[in-house]
Amino acid sequence: MTLDGLKLKTIRSAIIMKRPDYDDVGYLCLYFTDGTKCLVTAGYGGYTGKSEDEYPTNIGVSDREGCFERLVPVDD
Repeated sequence: MTLDGLKLKTIRSAIIMKRPDYDDVGYLCLYFTDGTKCLVTAGYGGYTGKSEDEYPTNIGVSDREGCFERLVPVDD
């Protein structure tokens, strides 16, 4: 799924997730009313020399097979 693929979708539910042993990348599972789902990831890294705090942030969207594996819900 691409960013454009999110347009006009209706979110049914959203769950904040993480990898069991790490917390340096954020994951948001979005479930839509049409039965599809995607994973939004947020992280940092890759020095560019253009970032105010040294490392840039990045956000990605994926619905590829396996992208939801090894993730667990974040406790509130």
